Amino acid sequence: MAADKVTLDEQLAELRRTYVAQLPAKVKELRAAHAAAFDADFDQDAQFKYYRLAHSLAGSGAIYGFQVIGDKARQLEQLLKPHAELAESPPATVVRAAVAHLDDLEVLVRESCSAPA
Repeated sequence: MAADKVTLDEQLAELRRTYVAQLPAKVKELRAAHAAAFDADFDQDAQFKYYRLAHSLAGSGAIYGFQVIGDKARQLEQLLKPHAELAESPPATVVRAAVAHLDDLEVLVRESCSAPA
C-alpha cells in the first residue's frame, strides 16, 4: 500500500516538470503579446495583456523555484507597468528594452529546460 502513495515531494517535482515544459510557450506568448501591442499601431488592450503575462511569469517563476526567470520577468513587468496603467504608448527606448528582456528570458528558459530536473 505504501508504494502506491505519491509523496508530496514527488507531486511537487511533477508540478515543476510540467511548469518547465510550459516555459517555452510562455515566452512565445510574451513575444506574441509584444508584437500585438507594439509592432503596428499601439494597442492598449494588447499592451495590458503583455504586462499581465509578464506579471504572471514573474510570480510563477519564483513560486516554482526559477528565481532568475522570475526576476527577469519582474524587470519586464516593471518596465511595462507605468505605461500599461496609464494606457499610453511607451517610448521606443522602452520597447527596445522590452525586447532585450524577452531575449534574456528566452535564453534563461532554454537553459532551464535543458538543465537536469
